[in-house]
Order: sequence, then structure tokens, then C-alpha cells
Amino acid sequence: ITAFFLHYFLLTSFTWAGLEALHMYLSIIQVFTPYLSRYMLKFTLIGWGIPLLVVIITLSMTCNCWLRNNVAFYVGVVAYFLLILVLCLLVFIVVMVQLARIKRQNPQNQSPNRGLMTDLRSIAGLSILLGLTWGFALFAWGPLYLPFVYLFSIFNSLQGFLVFVFHCAVKENVRRQWRTYLCCGRLRLPENSGGAWDKHT
Repeated sequence: ITAFFLHYFLLTSFTWAGLEALHMYLSIIQVFTPYLSRYMLKFTLIGWGIPLLVVIITLSMTCNCWLRNNVAFYVGVVAYFLLILVLCLLVFIVVMVQLARIKRQNPQNQSPNRGLMTDLRSIAGLSILLGLTWGFALFAWGPLYLPFVYLFSIFNSLQGFLVFVFHCAVKENVRRQWRTYLCCGRLRLPENSGGAWDKHT
């Protein structure tokens, strides 16, 4: 039972990273997301359903704990992980190329404060959101085993916290929403206040 749920939740983590990559592709490249019917329902069925199918098939074929079967492990975990990682990596490259093209075509719309550190922060945030830090596991062998196991453990155990930092805490519009709807007293902003933010919306 423990192996079943460990396998299942591991695959759901990979699957949702892949779905995030697909969502990003549809939003930034295709721009079809708002027009897809029952968008979240479809994503939810895929995100929780496909891993369940894989786990059930793996379990029925091995008839024992997948942790003790090398073939089941490499097919049911490693191959699945590599497939999702390649998808996320491809989307990451496509999105970065598209954003660079937009930036090059519309230099007048770029903030004067946007520099190299801002771009690096965006790249780091995107890498963490897409789960590319799981790729450290691919290099954890031979003499590089120990340092990459440490990197893998640190970045992936902090993935949720880092997503919060990069995609919530440092974004001005998110902080403004917090101050509007969650804060009280002097920290609270009136709902119609926006200043510079209203110009961007």
C-alpha cells in the first residue's frame, strides 16, 4: 500500500509539472486557453487519472512491490519522468525564445528597471515552476552522485516555497491583492486603488 501511494503521488507530481508546461504553452504561445471548454476539469482528470492508470498497470504486471523490480521501476518511474522532463524543457525553451522575441520587438514596453538580475530571476522562477530541478537526479551518478543528490534534495524539498517566493511574494500585483483583500488597518488598500497598477491593467 505504501509503495502504491508513493508511486502514485510521485507520478502525479511529474504529471502536474507537465500540465503546467502545457498550460504555459497554451497561454503564451497558442493563446487558446480561455476558449477551451472545461479546461480545469480536463487537466484534473489527466493530472490525477494518468498516474493512477500507470500505477495500476505497473502493479498488475509485476505482481509485487515495484521498488524491488528494476524493470517496473525504470519503465513506471524513470521513463515517465524523462518524458515529462523533456516536455517541460522543450516548453521552457520555446517560452524563453518567445519572450525574448517579444522583448526585442517591443523595447519601448520594457521597464527601465528590468536588468540582467530580473531576467535571471524570471528564468529561475520558470525552471522551478516547471519542475526542471528534478533533472538534478539525472546527474546523480559516479563521482557527481553526492553533490547532485544534495542539490536534488534541497531544490525539490523547497520547490513549493520557491514557487511561492518567485510567483507570489516578489510580484507587485500579487502583493497589492493581498493588501486589498487580506490586510487590515494601515496595510489595507482600498479596492479601487491602483495608481501605476491601474495603468498596466
